[in-house]
Amino acid sequence: MAAALRTLGLDVNRERLRRAIASSTFEAMRAHEDKVAALDRDKGHARIMRRGKAGEWKEWMTPQLESCFAAPEVRSVARSLGYDLG
Repeated sequence: MAAALRTLGLDVNRERLRRAIASSTFEAMRAHEDKVAALDRDKGHARIMRRGKAGEWKEWMTPQLESCFAAPEVRSVARSLGYDLG
């Protein structure tokens, strides 16, 4: 990852990069969701970090959840990251 960032002209502190990578694992994201999103689940919101399987969202996306991704600001961020939400 450090080499890829250097290719882009970015020089990132290796320890900071290591921490970012470690906190981005499926297990870390699932633990974060358990800690932070518990109240949302109590309101009936779906878990996003399920099994960590690529494309898994296609198995559980519902029309109701899809509407959460329809806001202009969400579409704008998605577009800036290379995603087309249709």
